[in-house]
Amino acid sequence: MYISSPIVFAALLRWPRFQRYATFAGLFLLCLSLACSSFANTTSQLIATQGVLYAIGGGLVYAPSM
Repeated sequence: MYISSPIVFAALLRWPRFQRYATFAGLFLLCLSLACSSFANTTSQLIATQGVLYAIGGGLVYAPSM
């Protein structure tokens, strides 16, 4: 989540009208990643869902609130 912060902050500073949409998209991605991780059968699937997708969604939710 913190590694994607500079990219998300730069994008939202460049296009500020997408801040509201980024929050909803991030919340949707958070929920989707948690739902998909419950069906994970391998460790790599769990890392992809909870590690990567959740971090991207969390970065999108966190950045507009800052």
